Amino acid sequence: MGCCEVSLIYIIYPELRLLRPHFKALQLSGSEVSQLLLVYKRISSSHKDHAFVEVANIMAFFNIGENKFMNKAFSVLCKKGQTCVNFREFAMLVWFFCTIGNN
Repeated sequence: MGCCEVSLIYIIYPELRLLRPHFKALQLSGSEVSQLLLVYKRISSSHKDHAFVEVANIMAFFNIGENKFMNKAFSVLCKKGQTCVNFREFAMLVWFFCTIGNN
């Protein structure tokens, strides 16, 4: 049953198949990718094609105030002067944020 669940997201959204190696490297299951996609679409609801999410919208959605860590995380993912991220970058950002330790 697990193999079908993992593959379902890539059947429903074939454009995500190219991103599968990235998600696999982050050890994200198909179910987790599906959940991230739902959040991403919710945050990007103001954009018709859901192609990107504004950094400010991400911070507001997760109730994250501006701080050095978030500025650094976004600077790693965003090109200079860019204020938005695509789904791959969003998934990486959430993964990074959820896996950092208290060290």
